[in-house]
Amino acid sequence: MEIIPFIHLTKQFEKETLPSFNLKEMKETHNISDLYIIDKEGIEKNRPRFCFYQRYSSLFDLWVDAGPRSIEDIVDNVFAGAKRIVIRATLWSEPSIASIRELTENDIFLAISLDGVINNTYPKILFDEVDGVIIFIPKEFQKIGFKHESTINRVSEKKPCYIFSNNDISFWKEKNIKGYLQDVATLR
Repeated sequence: MEIIPFIHLTKQFEKETLPSFNLKEMKETHNISDLYIIDKEGIEKNRPRFCFYQRYSSLFDLWVDAGPRSIEDIVDNVFAGAKRIVIRATLWSEPSIASIRELTENDIFLAISLDGVINNTYPKILFDEVDGVIIFIPKEFQKIGFKHESTINRVSEKKPCYIFSNNDISFWKEKNIKGYLQDVATLR
C-alpha cells in the first residue's frame, strides 16, 4: 500500500504551520516523492494557490485537489506543476473528462465521498474515465463496517483506490486499496 502524504493548504497553514516544516528534509528523511495538496481556497472559493504548487513542484510529484470546475482550471493546475489531477464529482462542470485527455497525459483521479459511493450518487461516466479514485471517509465514520468495507472493495476492484480517512493507518494496511493519504504533519 502506498502512503501519500497530504497537506490541507489554507492561508492559516501557510502562515502558521508551513514555516515550521522543512518539506525538503521530510522528502529526504521519509523518501517521499508525492505530495497531495488539498487546496481549501481552490475547492471552496475557486481561488487555487498556484504559487504554492509552483514552489513545490520541483520537489514533489504533486497531486492537486483544488476543485477544478472547467478545462481552463485544469490547464492552470498543469502549468502550475500538477502531475496528478484530482476532480471532485460535485464541482466538475463537464459531463466527462475527454477534454482533459485531449490536453494532458497526466493521471486524473476522481474524489468522492464514501456516502456518494454507497448511494451511487457519483457520475458513472467520470468514474469509468478516470485513472483512479480517492474516497473521502467522513469524520463521523469512526468504524468502518462490513457494508462500507465491501463497497470500498468493489470500487478498488475496478479502479486504483486511495483512502482519505481519520481511521488509523494500520486499519487500512490489510485492505484491498492502492494507497492511503496520510497527514504530512504525522511524518515529522
